[in-house]
Amino acid sequence: MADWTSLGGRLDQRLTQISGSALPQVSLTRVKAAAARWERRREVAEIPFAVRRRRIRDAAQKLKEGRGGDIPLSDLRLALFHMREEEVFIATTIARHRLVSEAISRPGKAPINILFKAFFQSFEPGSPETDRIYQHLRQNAGALRINSRAFAKAVNFFDGNYGLDSIIDSVDLRNPVRSLERVGLKEDEQDSLYGLAIKCILVERTLSHVELDAQPLKTILGWIELGERKRPDLESAYYEILLLRFAQQDPTPDIRRTIARFLLGHFGDPRSVSWPKLREDTGRLKRDTCLKVMERWLDSGALR
Repeated sequence: MADWTSLGGRLDQRLTQISGSALPQVSLTRVKAAAARWERRREVAEIPFAVRRRRIRDAAQKLKEGRGGDIPLSDLRLALFHMREEEVFIATTIARHRLVSEAISRPGKAPINILFKAFFQSFEPGSPETDRIYQHLRQNAGALRINSRAFAKAVNFFDGNYGLDSIIDSVDLRNPVRSLERVGLKEDEQDSLYGLAIKCILVERTLSHVELDAQPLKTILGWIELGERKRPDLESAYYEILLLRFAQQDPTPDIRRTIARFLLGHFGDPRSVSWPKLREDTGRLKRDTCLKVMERWLDSGALR
């Protein structure tokens, strides 16, 4: 009776014959680690909104009751990633402080790497939460994963201003997506609040030279249109940047048309739809000025 060999065993034998050498040994630890990473990503991607909200609110309640240690790491990750979206954390600085404190206090490399990813999703320059996470990451940079350390080194992430200066200088305005990917800023980070800050800076920079060359502005606005809208309220910064400077003098018809089309698609017609408020806009003076510019353009037929 012939010896029975499994399909996997026969494949190994055949591959060995083809390659002329024994197959490399597979590290089960690495396979398990890769499977765990994939499972975490799949879990986050598939969590229904209602379930996610319930888990985040449960985490906030435990933090309030002094039971932060009872929060599973997966729920802590969810809360950190959506800290700027969920009302339980938006409402009070204390709730955000508790959340970040709990994450920082967790031992091991996993919480540090979660904080690194959460940094981009919850980014708000100058905020206590962003600065606390940033300083903690700086002190524990050696615990970051290899690709995260490579990104930090490439953009001088820990040299001040969160690496934004180096990233902005590296962006090729002909293809911003690809140039950001080259420095290690993947699609998810480009659609994060960190990516929002980059886009706002780039829009401001291109507007300074828009009368000479309008194409970079069109490219960046097209890139923004394709991105995922995670925080429409914070994206009000776009209309402030694009309209406020034209309160007294309009740009060329081509630029006016480009900006008007983008803002209509992003926020709707301000004559019939309420646009989001601007942050730190006491008395809504800046918002009112921006709306007057947009309405003036639309009334004058800017889209023609």
